[in-house]
Order: sequence, then C-alpha cells, then structure tokens
Amino acid sequence: MTDSPALPFWEEEHSRHFIDLGRIYTPRRDELQQAFIDLIPGWPDEQFTVAELACGTGWLAAGILENYERAEVIALDGSQTMRNEATRTLAEFGKRARVEHFVLEDQAWRQTLPDGLRAIVSSLTIHHLRGPAKQQLFADLLPKLAPGGGLIVCDLVEAAGNWSRRHFGLAWANDVNMQSNVFAGDDSAYRAFMNERWNYYENTPEENAGDYPDTIADQLQWLRDAGYVGVDVAWARAGHTLFCGYRG
Repeated sequence: MTDSPALPFWEEEHSRHFIDLGRIYTPRRDELQQAFIDLIPGWPDEQFTVAELACGTGWLAAGILENYERAEVIALDGSQTMRNEATRTLAEFGKRARVEHFVLEDQAWRQTLPDGLRAIVSSLTIHHLRGPAKQQLFADLLPKLAPGGGLIVCDLVEAAGNWSRRHFGLAWANDVNMQSNVFAGDDSAYRAFMNERWNYYENTPEENAGDYPDTIADQLQWLRDAGYVGVDVAWARAGHTLFCGYRG
C-alpha cells in the first residue's frame, strides 16, 4: 500500500486548502458534528472503539472523544497533510486516538479493522466511490460492527430531480456565504468557494470529476440490502445528508 492520497484527483494542496476552509465550506458543521455524536449507540461513560473513514483534520473524532470520555477512535485518512493535521488536533487525547493511513477504494484495510466496533463514521468521502463500490463498502463494514453498532455517514447525495438540485446548490452557496462572514469576517471564503467551482450542484460533469454521489433513496436501500437495521436519515442540509444503519 502506497502513502499517496486515497483518491488520484485529490492532491495535498486540496488538503491544505480544506484545512483552512473546511469549516466554512461544510454547511453547519457544528450542528452536523452534534448529530453524529447523538447517533453513536453508546453512553458517555462507556468504553468502546469508533473508526472514522477519512478523518480530515480530526474535527469529528475530537467531538466524539470529548463527549465519550472512555472511547477510542481509529482515525484513517489517505492524505499525509490531513493525517499530520489530525495528529495535532487529537494529540490532547493521547492513546485514545490513533491516526493511520488508508486508501478508501482498496479493500485490504477493511479486513484489518478490529472487530466489535461500536461505530464506523465517515464525513464527505464515500461519494468518491461509484455506486457498486459503495454497496460493497457497506456490506464489508457490517461484520466489523458489534451487535447494535452503527454505520453513520454524512455525504453529498445526488439530487433526484432538477428542482431539488437547484435548491441544494443555492442552499449550499448561501450557507458558505453566511459562514464566510461569520468565521472569516468577510466574503473572501465564499468568493473562493465560487471561483474554485466547489459547488457540485452548480457544476458541469467535467468540473465534478471524481465525484459520484448517489441518491439518498438508493443508499438507504443498499444499507437495508446489506443487512443493516434502523436505517434512517437523521440530518440534511444543502445536499449534505447524514444517514445511518445499525447491526442487528
């Protein structure tokens, strides 16, 4: 396994850019983080392990570790830049956090995950897999969960129609504009978001190379087909949808 980014079109400069602007580019990230925390099937004083796929800067792992004080997180990412940043973010948690390399589309790492995970979480990465690969990933992860454990995913989803696609694009741009002014103090991050053509829902297929969102209806059905129970949508904003399924 190489030490390259997990996805051939994602370069280290993208990681550096997202470290600076990810909180602004992600709609309502603090709200999203809390939704993830609420969906983990555990109590604050329990000891358990969570794996995160594509941990980025470590913002989600940090939220989990802060709220579940005996939990441990295995934080996986394909980018060396992101792993370095996550290591810094999670340093305060000591041995409760491990940052490791993986390549999303490979399958070997799935077998080396420990059994009995209380949750597997992922934010904004699985849309880089095509539909059949998503289905295989969902199926491969179910046996790694403890009974009652959950797969909790937030991702871009494909719009089922033109009107919802228009809404997703407008709502995302509006949120970024608002957050740019709140967190950066002006609209500079919003202008970068627009100039760099970051908004999937307003782009051409050529501009969205490497992005393969599927509809939420399809992905919920794939979870059910793989054997998950309690499959649900818990949060949605501007085409970013948090959905979950649990091992019976």
